[in-house]
Amino acid sequence: MSKPTWGAATLAGASLFACSSFYACTAAAQSAADTLPEITVTAIRDEQAIQKTGSAVTVISREEIETAGPRSFKDVLQGVPGVTINETSGPGSTSTVYLRGSDSRHTLVLIDGVRANDPSSTGGEVDFALLAPINIERIEVLRGPQSALYGSDAIGGVINIITRKGEGPARTVVRAEAGSYGTLATSAGVSGSTKDVSYSFVLNQFRTNGFSRYAAGRENDATARQAASGRVSYRANEWLTLEAGGTALRTQIEYDAAYGLQPDSASNSRGFVGSAFQRAIIEYGDGKLTLTASQSQTRRNYTAVSRDLYSANWDDLNEPVYVADYLSRLRYVGARFGTEAQNDLRLGAFGQLTTGVRYETEKATSKIEDILPAAKVTPGGGSQSTGSAYALYSVSLFNRLHLSAGGRVDNVSTSGAFWTYRLTGAYVIDETGTKVRSSFGTGAKSPSLYQLADPLYGNPNLRPETSRGWDIGVDQYLWDRRLKVFVTYFDTRMQNLITADAPLYHYYNVAAASATGVEFGAEIQPADVLKVRVSYTHLTTKDLSAGRPLLSGLPLLRRPANEARASLAWTPTAALVIEPVIRIVGARDDVYYNETAYQSERVRLASFVRYDLRAEYKVSDSVSVFARGENLTDKRYVEAFGFRQTGRAAYAGFTSAF
Repeated sequence: MSKPTWGAATLAGASLFACSSFYACTAAAQSAADTLPEITVTAIRDEQAIQKTGSAVTVISREEIETAGPRSFKDVLQGVPGVTINETSGPGSTSTVYLRGSDSRHTLVLIDGVRANDPSSTGGEVDFALLAPINIERIEVLRGPQSALYGSDAIGGVINIITRKGEGPARTVVRAEAGSYGTLATSAGVSGSTKDVSYSFVLNQFRTNGFSRYAAGRENDATARQAASGRVSYRANEWLTLEAGGTALRTQIEYDAAYGLQPDSASNSRGFVGSAFQRAIIEYGDGKLTLTASQSQTRRNYTAVSRDLYSANWDDLNEPVYVADYLSRLRYVGARFGTEAQNDLRLGAFGQLTTGVRYETEKATSKIEDILPAAKVTPGGGSQSTGSAYALYSVSLFNRLHLSAGGRVDNVSTSGAFWTYRLTGAYVIDETGTKVRSSFGTGAKSPSLYQLADPLYGNPNLRPETSRGWDIGVDQYLWDRRLKVFVTYFDTRMQNLITADAPLYHYYNVAAASATGVEFGAEIQPADVLKVRVSYTHLTTKDLSAGRPLLSGLPLLRRPANEARASLAWTPTAALVIEPVIRIVGARDDVYYNETAYQSERVRLASFVRYDLRAEYKVSDSVSVFARGENLTDKRYVEAFGFRQTGRAAYAGFTSAF
């Protein structure tokens, strides 16, 4: 497959002018509401009309999420331009997000302002398999370096998950779904509000018998999940509002080793993720002070089973090598506690000044207990604290030019301080329905506790990873806003990246990388009964590590050069919607361990096209039934080498509200 040119990429984006996904809508499309402007709360850490923001941000609304009936965040986020989400082998498998080609550890995930990144994971990344898409009001995806606003981890961008606030009379919603692979999902929630109190609570369970995650395996790998989410708000008086909320989730997952002489193993894991926040919002004159406390914890327990070759001393060629059964128990626990104060001062025609301070502590512990073929216990862990201060000034001039400038300093107890900044601008031409926008910023990520303190691979002298990036884009509305298009070009450079190289495989700041690309999205409604959406991303990534000649110039793993998603929503009657979807993913590189050569090697994963279909019928004002088919052509494809994806599958269910 020849490398696509920018001209070809642009032409491909135009030829795919048919749609994006079931539910992922671009910010440009959503900002075209006829009555009220679409709002983002992530771009400047306070409410702002998307039409005024210079950043590239996508908002996924509650309605879109409910329509999708997602089982995982993969179902929600696929189709967002600039986002690559990799689910290794179906529900319950490792699920990671790459924003604009950056690594999964470079995506900051927030749930109601609580950092969801796991302090005990290898790079401090989020495994979306351990999160449940329930009780969500909206999701905002802010792309590009955002450390000036949010600190560490936001090199590629921020995914902000905002849970639901209750509104109006008490309302109960029940949903159930069943289908292929012995899948059953149910949820029940209640929400509402009185004069001073709003509330929203949801319980959810999901289970599936699954299929063998190992591509050549035979035994099924099941997944079970139980989740709860709640949020309460109390308006004490005209100047004080109190809020509290939290989420909790447990998982039981079977997985395969996918290596060794018996990859189709009986390995399994148990996980818990919990987070909570308490917030006081104090409104005064022309300002608002927000005080937040947050807590989160992640627990992951693995029973790893495999069969492979074993030697008591691999360095001694005379030492015998024999087949051995491996059995290990691994436990990882991460906890984070944070406090933050943010003040938003509105200056009228002179704009708005946002300032804030934050202090948080992180702690991680681990225990690896090898039982077979030889007993060994390896403990690990560490802790660190971070103090931060930030400021952001935003202003609008002549109701056309919207500017912002901000900076932040983070002082990490283990790796020192780093400074970041961000500049944005947007120019709006209302007469032609045009917005030209651009942003430039720097990002940083402090080393994870694992990278710093692991007894085998850690390095306490690691420095923060850094990045700088810019983008420029145009949002255009035409045909009485029935046609909405946006296109963005971006360029990001990452330095001091942390990696572990042979022969010792200790972590060092030796890597560098670049990511450039084009994000394209469109929505067109040629008739009242038809709505077409498209999203397309062209991405070029390169390893720029001067000290790693074998990798320098190669593309980064699991990032396809081309990725698109399109759908056509047909509403023949007011009660029925039918929506076919096509997903196109280009070829990309992966890596696997060669058992014969005893080394990791790169492999090329083939491109694929997948077709899905969903339909929903509104029986009455309170009851709807739905059905969907996945991978209708039974395409055999992989998102990670050696692992399987779902074949042809069908699901059906109902939603009842009362």
